Amino acid sequence: QRTRRVLDLGREIAARGGRRWLLSGTPLEGRPSELETVLSVAGLLPAVGGREWWQERHLDWTLWHRPPSGADAAAIRAALGRVALRRTKSEVLPDLPRKDRIDVVVPLDGTTRAAVEACVARMLALRAVRTAVDSGRLPDPRASGISAETRAKREADLEDAVATPAQAILAAGGAATSEVAEAVEDVLGTQRVGAELAELSRIRALLARVKLPASFDLVDQLEEAGERVLVFSAHRAAPVAFSERPGWALIAGGVSSTARAKRVAAFQAGELVGLGMTIRAAGVAATLTRATVEVFVDFDWTPARNVQAEDRAVRIGQ
Repeated sequence: QRTRRVLDLGREIAARGGRRWLLSGTPLEGRPSELETVLSVAGLLPAVGGREWWQERHLDWTLWHRPPSGADAAAIRAALGRVALRRTKSEVLPDLPRKDRIDVVVPLDGTTRAAVEACVARMLALRAVRTAVDSGRLPDPRASGISAETRAKREADLEDAVATPAQAILAAGGAATSEVAEAVEDVLGTQRVGAELAELSRIRALLARVKLPASFDLVDQLEEAGERVLVFSAHRAAPVAFSERPGWALIAGGVSSTARAKRVAAFQAGELVGLGMTIRAAGVAATLTRATVEVFVDFDWTPARNVQAEDRAVRIGQ
């Protein structure tokens, strides 16, 4: 409803011969459709070639989630240059403090490594099965009108087809070869859509939990040195764990906007030692310039969200 009202307002401004400028300090998160919507609201899609032209230039994203490249990328940059003014933070706010980033390596124990490698093996198997069936290289066991014997034979052929690319990792991680058979079942069953993503998400969540002890040790050292710390994670486990420390609080999904504002104000006033936060819940619309160090246990899928979270402590007035 809000978008429709903005569109109506834009049309009224255009009808009266006025100009429309859309201003934002928040980066678009990476989907071409987001910028397409902004251009539509501003009435600028025709100026960049129209909706069909825009979507054709982003066909690689639509089909494969790959960013435009080559001639398409050059054409998009040229088109946007006609209608948009982009100013970076360094140009607008050159006096903001510099960000120093330090990577802290956390070694994996044997059990965790085996679990991760098993997930990777399942993900490779899932991808191989999906590719084999979708490309038509192997007959689909889900096809109707085939006998139970034929279905079993086709499933066995699929298992053989994916065993080779997955076997090396399966062996390295000490996982059972049944992972391949389970992957076949997942792809051919109800979990087919998003099954690979589910495996990757499982790996990410596992690694976030494994890094908790090292994260606690690091924060202990930082607090002893007098640093004021924010802890971010894409998952809830780390922020919840840190929020249970004396003088800490939580900002995550499920925390009301009123409670969130109070906790931000308490940290800024020195009433809280630190904050444990999920990147999506605390990555925008919060000023936490009292912090001197931010610890990222892990990152969000979208790089722009991670940068936005970093910028909670690097803002105007610092």
